[in-house]
Amino acid sequence: GKADIAAVLDNPEQELPALGSLDIVLGCVFLEQDRLEEANEHLLQGLNLMGGRMNPHYLMAAYFALFRLCEILGDSDGAMKYLDRLETVWPDTSFCTRGLRAAHSLRISPEDPTVRVEARSWCEDYSSLVDHGKHTPGMGPFGAADAYYPASLTWVKIQIALGAPQHVFSYLDRQLEAAEANGLDSRIIEISLCQALAWRAQREPVRTQEALERALSTALPGGYVRTFDQSPALTQLLIEAAQQGFHREYVERILSSLAETGSPSWVQAKSAGQSVQTSFGESLSEREVEVLRLIAQGATNSEIAKHLVITVGTVKSHVNHILRKLGAHNRTEAVAHARRLG
Repeated sequence: GKADIAAVLDNPEQELPALGSLDIVLGCVFLEQDRLEEANEHLLQGLNLMGGRMNPHYLMAAYFALFRLCEILGDSDGAMKYLDRLETVWPDTSFCTRGLRAAHSLRISPEDPTVRVEARSWCEDYSSLVDHGKHTPGMGPFGAADAYYPASLTWVKIQIALGAPQHVFSYLDRQLEAAEANGLDSRIIEISLCQALAWRAQREPVRTQEALERALSTALPGGYVRTFDQSPALTQLLIEAAQQGFHREYVERILSSLAETGSPSWVQAKSAGQSVQTSFGESLSEREVEVLRLIAQGATNSEIAKHLVITVGTVKSHVNHILRKLGAHNRTEAVAHARRLG
């Protein structure tokens, strides 16, 4: 326990908080790697060791991580409890915790009118507080500087979820440039995923894929997992990436983690049928995707009918629907368009 550790330290009042900070860092790493039990243990132990001599940065990191851990486990009450605790000990962070509450509610109940009104209201209030794109990362009013980046990222995610992605591109471009210049991999991943979702909402499949590939390539060496647990739209992008074969083993590991914990993003994506969104706003059905894959392999209508145990007439109907949805004039063009969409 804390007393046992203190007994072997020369300066426990100084060294215990430092050890607690290290525990919190480890807890955050374990959380990202989907080692949830270890994450919870280290985060709570870190808070205990820091006691009354809390470093504000690590205090906020711990409570944000515990909030996220409860979200992953489907414990909304627990998630709100940790935000309440952070506000109690550090009231200056309330502009950020309010946004996290709004984003959490929007994630759980995306169509609830009351939830959407509160999310939009917070975005307006936060926009009046900051001028996005002009703040240096980590800089801000004394006492709450570190809360501005997660708050701004929350603002981005809510804007995309509310159907206003056009507002976020300038901020994300500036943040990505700063993150790359300073070698901040975690931010490169987070920002790139937001860009992928924003471009998807704008029906820009090539830019969507570029941003997702940047995020996955940056995340793979560190084994990031939970950063990718955000929304059904991102889960769908990951499913499509796995189908395409891009970092298949890594992406399937991420999707498996989401499935095992019953992530709302996974559940909602599955209930939507894992459809493939076309650039024209219509979705290919699972059967149409099967037909398209066989077309890409060079199969004739008769071969497709035999493989799927359907009639040639049904195959022709599927092909016509695919051409229309993809805006293609022939089978070759349809395959090219589908590959571009991932």
